[in-house]
Amino acid sequence: KTSTIHGRRAYIGNYNVNKDGVIKSYPDSIIASNVNRFDEFPLKNALEVSVNDGDEIVALKGFSDKLLEFKSLKLSIINIGGEFPFLESEYPQMGLNNENAIAETELGVFWVNTYGAYWFNGEEVINLLFREGKRLLKQSTWENLVSSDEKVLLGYNANDKSLFIINKAEGADYGFRYSLTTGGWAKIAGDGV
Repeated sequence: KTSTIHGRRAYIGNYNVNKDGVIKSYPDSIIASNVNRFDEFPLKNALEVSVNDGDEIVALKGFSDKLLEFKSLKLSIINIGGEFPFLESEYPQMGLNNENAIAETELGVFWVNTYGAYWFNGEEVINLLFREGKRLLKQSTWENLVSSDEKVLLGYNANDKSLFIINKAEGADYGFRYSLTTGGWAKIAGDGV
């Protein structure tokens, strides 16, 4: 259901295998292609870092030597820089339900969910709703924006290094812009949203 290409390999998450007419689902597993063979996925390349947890993979993204596995309830960061991939860290409450709530950029991977606006820069996960321990947007304001997280869209403007978070749910007519240059949030509203 989801895939990404990173480090000369393709990765597929939440996939099905048809063997002799029998289809078996792997909702919480990842399989990697062979190097430079983006359409070959031998079963020996399956990565099962966090299986049988009752959650399925929603999205996969890569940055630096890491593969980010987004489930609806958590984020798992897998180190794929060496010969053998391994689970480096897990973050509860940092998953998502909507692949449109992620932006891949030259600075890292950004995503939003009910609990925050996050940035993985290759080394750490940073919640952009906080600076020096202080919350920058009220919790109620954020919840109103992302309450229907399957309708949230996240975009990135490389020219001015800013993120745009927009809720496309019926009746929503606003969003927010986050400047990576200043670290500030600004409300955007109107028909252009």
